[in-house]
Amino acid sequence: MNLIAQRASDRGMTLVVRDWSHVDWIGFPFTQPTMKSAWDTFSSSARAASEELADQEKDLNRGNQRVPPDCAFDKKECLVGNEWWMARCATVRHPVDQFLVSKRMEALGAVWDDGLIWRGMRAFAEHVQAMPWVRYEDFLHCPGTALRKICDVLGFPYDDRWRQRWQSYDKITGAAAKRERGVIAPKPREAVDPEFWKSLRHNDDFFATLELLGYPTPEPLRGRWYAGAAGIGSPSGAIVAPSQRLPATCSKAIQADSASVQPILGESQSARTSRVRSDRPTDWDEAVVQARQAFEESSGDVESTLRLAEALGWIGQVDEAADLLLKRMNASKGVSQHPAAISVRLFSATCDMLDRGERKYESIPIRRRWAQVDPRHQGNLFQLSILLAGVGETDESISYCRQLLRTDARHTGAAANYLLYMNYSDRYSAAEISNEHFRIGMHFTQPSDAVPTRPRMAAERVRVGYLGSDFYTHPVGKIILPILQSHDRQRCEINVYHDGKISDATTHEINESVDYFTNVHGWSGDRLSESVRKDELDVLVDLGGYTGGANRLKLLARRLAPVQASFLGYPHTSAIPAMDYRLTDRFADPPGLTDHLYGEQLVWLEHAHLAWRPYEIAQDISPVLGKQPVLGVFNNVAKISPAAIAAYAQILKRVPQASILFKYGDRFGVSILRDRYRQAFAAHGVPPHRLQFRTRAETLQEHLQTMANVDLALDAFPYQGTMTSLECLCVGTPIISCCGDYYAHRATSAMFIRMGLQELVADDSDEYVEIAVELLHDREGLKGLRAEVWNRFHHGALTNPHGLAGELESTFAGWVR
Repeated sequence: MNLIAQRASDRGMTLVVRDWSHVDWIGFPFTQPTMKSAWDTFSSSARAASEELADQEKDLNRGNQRVPPDCAFDKKECLVGNEWWMARCATVRHPVDQFLVSKRMEALGAVWDDGLIWRGMRAFAEHVQAMPWVRYEDFLHCPGTALRKICDVLGFPYDDRWRQRWQSYDKITGAAAKRERGVIAPKPREAVDPEFWKSLRHNDDFFATLELLGYPTPEPLRGRWYAGAAGIGSPSGAIVAPSQRLPATCSKAIQADSASVQPILGESQSARTSRVRSDRPTDWDEAVVQARQAFEESSGDVESTLRLAEALGWIGQVDEAADLLLKRMNASKGVSQHPAAISVRLFSATCDMLDRGERKYESIPIRRRWAQVDPRHQGNLFQLSILLAGVGETDESISYCRQLLRTDARHTGAAANYLLYMNYSDRYSAAEISNEHFRIGMHFTQPSDAVPTRPRMAAERVRVGYLGSDFYTHPVGKIILPILQSHDRQRCEINVYHDGKISDATTHEINESVDYFTNVHGWSGDRLSESVRKDELDVLVDLGGYTGGANRLKLLARRLAPVQASFLGYPHTSAIPAMDYRLTDRFADPPGLTDHLYGEQLVWLEHAHLAWRPYEIAQDISPVLGKQPVLGVFNNVAKISPAAIAAYAQILKRVPQASILFKYGDRFGVSILRDRYRQAFAAHGVPPHRLQFRTRAETLQEHLQTMANVDLALDAFPYQGTMTSLECLCVGTPIISCCGDYYAHRATSAMFIRMGLQELVADDSDEYVEIAVELLHDREGLKGLRAEVWNRFHHGALTNPHGLAGELESTFAGWVR
């Protein structure tokens, strides 16, 4: 440690080690039997090592002791003479917030125990009483004051320019998507389940931690307090923390000056935006108490309702806030009686609380009313279109996308969703969908830059880049992973540019499978363009197309590589001239029939349009079939068109003993979606009891078992399944598909045609019904078909990523020759 400090001193630098890890921060290792910080153990060993080093130096210098340079940590430790000196400073956060955030950490899942964590947090709070400490919330309200005092404690010089330096610093670890650079401000607490508060009512460790760290009792645990002339009092029986005052034990806390919360004269705009709004209270629990009193005194008028809801939201009581706002809206018998500005505030606050409480689909009726009152509010129109698609109201969703595009023709999110949702709808022909892609694509088209072809030796590897936002456990990520793993690295150098905010185990596997992996999420267009061009790719493959509003089509339109191609992620054309090729196969896009729908030149792969490696766990799944036949629908709800529902209903009417199971993650846990399906099937003469719904997300094993336990899967149409179809096939479940005119409407059909199982592919909805009815009437024959499906899938091209990767490599080499 001293040697490192010497090296830092020689370079005019200071050695700083972070205070404690996040695991330490929430009570680890205080939850261990030793109830002792890992840093204490480290300090003891470091001290012993340094004393030994000092003795050696004494011997070498014949008794002339050399004092090493200062060695600074957040727990600042250094050897001065023979004395070990440590300057320590801790940071703390409200125990409730730290508990809630930490419980979501995957790394702690295996060792998490509520009682143990609270005991550890109390031990931590007791431990920091021996040193100066600062509350996270105080820092948020007065960052400059808090940092200055931390520097004073640790003996560091305070830099008045820290804010400008921080805003321009680009070497910060962690997910870029979670950082809002240039802004330091409190955020509302995440949603808190009422049961959580009940669990704390008699938790002595929790109340002791509050006392030690100087936090007041949360409002939900105070009972109902009312502000009177003599201040705030507590009715008898109210649950109150041991103390509502700052405890004497907090005398070493680094407190921020309250005066510094006020705006500073002459302060720049960027500095002001990094401060909390001065009109917001610093104690939101107290604000709720006062807001409740004002609400009751005003008989719940709109202003007091909004103020109480905001305060409740800040302490995490989002369900209570949402219910309060919904009651206010229902009581008003139509928000139109309020001025438009008040109505919009009510709409916005209600939708926000429902979203935060994971009740976002309940906001659909409210957002519809909002769109009537304010038809040009872009944020509402955009969210409404997404939510409607999420419950299968695809055509209505498209109408709001159009409304938004009339307001802002260059709204990339609305444009991307509009084009994607058109593929879902059964109202548009292939030509109409293609024409809209070219019309919208004009907004993405830009003059293409010249990207020279780099000089290459004859045997040199082709330099290939894959760009996309779905390199994680997503259908695209799951399909591209085995292809990337199968690339011959002697033939191709593989570069991946991950433009998504999510990273997980699949992301790690992809990272380990390629030559270079770069997380480019949040990068500006210029930065990404410069980085990709500096890599001097030969071929760039886009896996996103119009998926999502943050796609990179405008950047690709300027051309980032000599050859650009689209593949896998988006089911239609990009309609930009700089995209040269589209990789597909003759069964998904029959030659001569679909060429005119795309702006790219189609390249028909002989192998298949995709290849996937089935889950190993699928080998252990065996079907468990009931006495009566069960149909299964597992597709994205947005893909299940009215025409498909009509066909499903006809099958059920023709096979009276059959039922149908709907499953898509936990989406069918949304009551308005289940009610919509029951009404739709009832309109076709099918009673609700014949519909089954999986309302919760299942583990992978449960998911595959559910797919195996249906006699027959029904594919959605016109937009067919891809990942869901592959998963059904890996457990041998046959799928009926209705073949359309181009890739999006032929994905599953192409799989079965390639496997030689054309008898499961219908040309129209009438034939679709006939095939399903015939198979359900011969359940013994279905068992044999299941075995045939399993065998052909597991021994065919669709499960041979090496074959597809080899053909891609040859194709890439041909493009750059």
